[in-house]
Amino acid sequence: MTEKLSPVHVTRVIPASREEVFRAFTDPEAIPLWLGGQSEGDTTRVVELDLREGGRYAFQGTMKGKTWEIHGMYREVAIPESSCTRGSIPRRAGQRRARASSRLSF
Repeated sequence: MTEKLSPVHVTRVIPASREEVFRAFTDPEAIPLWLGGQSEGDTTRVVELDLREGGRYAFQGTMKGKTWEIHGMYREVAIPESSCTRGSIPRRAGQRRARASSRLSF
């Protein structure tokens, strides 16, 4: 059975240009600076990033000694206005993956 969930809308105002924020979300060198944990020993690695409609992305890392991964596909890309993704986050053994869609406007 699939549970129907309501969308969640989050708005952030970041004191940077649209281009700078878009770059932070799409540049393989910038992503590890903010994605994942910020504690000593935490890591984030961009495994794959193909920034185009139908392109794939994959990130892996460690946070507080535990490993994590996120992967999915870009459904829409409008540089530097927005991106729309669909992806999943694996859960612990025996649990289903958490699936998510996101639309980011810059």
